[in-house]
Amino acid sequence: MRDLIGMAGQLQGDYARQRADLRVEAPWFGVFDAVVNGKALRYRVGECRNIEHRIVDWRSPIAQPYYQTEPGADFETDPTPGRAQVAGVLHAKAAVFADRAVLTRVQVVDRDGRHALVAADGSFALETGARPPSSLAGLPSLAALLTPEQYALITRSRDRPVIIQGRAGSGKTSVALHRIAWLTFASDAPDAPPPVAKERILVVMFNKALSTFVGSSLKELGMDGVVIDTFHGWALQRIRDAYVGKVEPTSGGAIEGHDVAVSLKKRLGTLRALDAFVAQQERAFVSWLRGRLEPYRALDLVDRWNASSGPVIRRLQALRREAREALNGSRGREAEQRAEVEAILAQAFNRMRKYKEDLYKFLRSEALLAEHLPDVPPEDLATLAEYQQRLQSREGNSKRPGPYVAWEDLGLLLRLIQVKNGGFPDKDDDERVSLYEHLVVDEAQDFGALDLQVLFGAVRDRRAVTIVGDVNQKIIPAADFMGWSALARELGVDGGAVTRLEVAHRATQPIMDVADALVGGEATVGARAGRRPRYFREATSNGVFDRVLRLIDDHVARDEAAHLCVVCARRNEAEALAARLAQVLDGVTEIRFGHNQQFVFGRGVTVTNYHQVKGLEFDAVIVVEPTAAHYPATDNGRGALYTVCTRARERLDLVGSGPMTPLLDAAIASGALELVGASEVPAATFSEAEQEEPF
Repeated sequence: MRDLIGMAGQLQGDYARQRADLRVEAPWFGVFDAVVNGKALRYRVGECRNIEHRIVDWRSPIAQPYYQTEPGADFETDPTPGRAQVAGVLHAKAAVFADRAVLTRVQVVDRDGRHALVAADGSFALETGARPPSSLAGLPSLAALLTPEQYALITRSRDRPVIIQGRAGSGKTSVALHRIAWLTFASDAPDAPPPVAKERILVVMFNKALSTFVGSSLKELGMDGVVIDTFHGWALQRIRDAYVGKVEPTSGGAIEGHDVAVSLKKRLGTLRALDAFVAQQERAFVSWLRGRLEPYRALDLVDRWNASSGPVIRRLQALRREAREALNGSRGREAEQRAEVEAILAQAFNRMRKYKEDLYKFLRSEALLAEHLPDVPPEDLATLAEYQQRLQSREGNSKRPGPYVAWEDLGLLLRLIQVKNGGFPDKDDDERVSLYEHLVVDEAQDFGALDLQVLFGAVRDRRAVTIVGDVNQKIIPAADFMGWSALARELGVDGGAVTRLEVAHRATQPIMDVADALVGGEATVGARAGRRPRYFREATSNGVFDRVLRLIDDHVARDEAAHLCVVCARRNEAEALAARLAQVLDGVTEIRFGHNQQFVFGRGVTVTNYHQVKGLEFDAVIVVEPTAAHYPATDNGRGALYTVCTRARERLDLVGSGPMTPLLDAAIASGALELVGASEVPAATFSEAEQEEPF
């Protein structure tokens, strides 16, 4: 033990000195001791390289032993162009966590096992019942704790996509974000591939709360130039960047036929019909162009069009350039004719970019849609056409639809733009078309097949994708996720296999036991020890409120720096509960209502609803009213409750007065969930005869 404490003290001194010398907030987050060529060396692993202090960038091959070698084992780093391999024997390694210049925690792995030391009275003491750092520690510290499996995925060759199906808390999102950091790393090795520009990376998250959290984490990783948004937020911005006109999304829920229309718009057959619509439109354009050009003896342009290939608007722009060049070199009557030709092509260019009007026409093309949706009854296609007319023609002009489109139309609109342009155009610069160099999709199970196809079309190379998710956390009924195997096939590239991350690093074993009971399947093994989750049954809603107050008091008393989340089923319930708690607990702890960008990640209590917590984590979670009405015994109800429960790292409590959801029966029956309070099992009572008389 003395050696471990001495090692921690030595690391503390090195950390403070190098932080001062280098004038950086965190010079490194880990070390490994190795014998290389008979010489004992200590390498420090951090966010940047410094030869003098033997600090290596965690993305450099020299850092591989820290992540992938066990103490006592030989290692040999991957070869890099122009740089020799490093080979040796790993002796020990340690991850450190600091508050400014002071180390607060050191986690050591040596030949004797794993040890955690915490700062105590100016020195260090060995911790028993070790727990990981608080959820407020942030992503940079997680780079110190990456497992060999996670590190291998992060540093996988750029020639292969990364597709991860992982348990809750297995580090899926951390892998995705650290892979971004790895891709943007500028190696100083000769012939190394160039780094991916941060602004050419697109990260698509499930909701605003998650994108806000990940956005702040990316800034801490030095990735603040990365484009991060929800699907609808990103799609709307790209449409407005490309479309000359006004686009206003709306729910359309009050319009008759809404449910039928939404279902049909999300079908992959509709996407194929959209491609056919563009091809049909191109044929109509060629016929129109031939008739328009004939009076000016310019039919050679039609021949050149037919001999060209590529997206329709890009080909049209090439014709316009030719026409302008010919006009500049002409005189007299020839110049007049060429001016008219250029005007015809300009008109064609403007008509071809009426994407919103295209959408209106397409969704009312019942015959075309029927070809690609053969299982859909004609009356449903008629309903779709009528719905779209009511939605987009609120101003009463069926030929010129107004600014409104439905939220579910954004994917189709963006697909139209992609197909016609071969990427994303800029309405202020006709010649500029862009694609992303890398795509990350988080919580992929709640993205429909159509939305995923649109996202795949946003990246230059389908190998340049990182996709993560967990079908057990699916909570959006309308999202027809294509499945992991189909997703890998759809990418159409070699090496698109799905990797499973099974080890849960976030939650304790008792919390995962409850989660596993919810969804069935293989049980989680190897998670940390912890307290058994409890379900408090109260007689009234006031009793529920009082219990939540007592639980918050208990959590704050145990760890005033922790982040506790109270989860309701609905937004209005969460908002009302937050206001009531804030009145009672004023001066005790901070109470916040969390919704979209309003989410604050810090010590205190966040009250929110279950749609907001996907992908997030908290030190403790209190689930309010887990009733059958809020979490029905359906796949989506199960996914919602599983998602909520697995947000907790250390403690999980459920509190309710209404009829408990049957989804929890298995957890209670197995003893994974402790039932506190009135039991729903009727007590056995006996009459006097039953007690006194024989049968």
